[in-house]
Amino acid sequence: MNDYQKEQNKKRQELLKTVKSFTNEAVKLEGGDSMAVKITKDFPIYIRGKNFNNQYTFSLWHKLKYITHSDRNRVEEKYQKPNNIGVMNAKKLEAWVKYLKLIYLDLCQLSKDKQNKVDTFMTKVKKIKDLKLGGYNLSEGEFRGTLVKGGLDYSFEINRSGYINEKIEVHYATDETLENFLKLADNKL
Repeated sequence: MNDYQKEQNKKRQELLKTVKSFTNEAVKLEGGDSMAVKITKDFPIYIRGKNFNNQYTFSLWHKLKYITHSDRNRVEEKYQKPNNIGVMNAKKLEAWVKYLKLIYLDLCQLSKDKQNKVDTFMTKVKKIKDLKLGGYNLSEGEFRGTLVKGGLDYSFEINRSGYINEKIEVHYATDETLENFLKLADNKL
């Protein structure tokens, strides 16, 4: 271990000790070189050591399905952010934990709502005969599907934010001739 790594490790240990002195929650060191300390409540809160402004930074790390960065920003705007912390104490730490918990609970509800919407849609879609389903990133909950019937092409895509994009197009595989156009226009093809 070089001098820089020793210094960083010392700072992480000090941060761990400081945070432990103000909370009864399980606290552990996180990440390789990072200065992150994780408070393992019902949700993961990460505290980084003092930044260039000599303040602690807090973040909520989650892997909630269908939650995007913009979803998180919208939820965060609903709550007043606590003051930054230069000198840690129990009251300041609890204010940040409370703030991040409110955000996490809202994000969980939003994720659940989006999952229910996707599940309801997929239940309807799976009942359709001849529909071709193709998941292209199933771990993220992304799906695609197509159905060609009666000269129409129906397709859908569910992206990682839970948005369901549906499209209907005319689907005729025919030569592009005047005769075929006239038949199509008269609905006789």
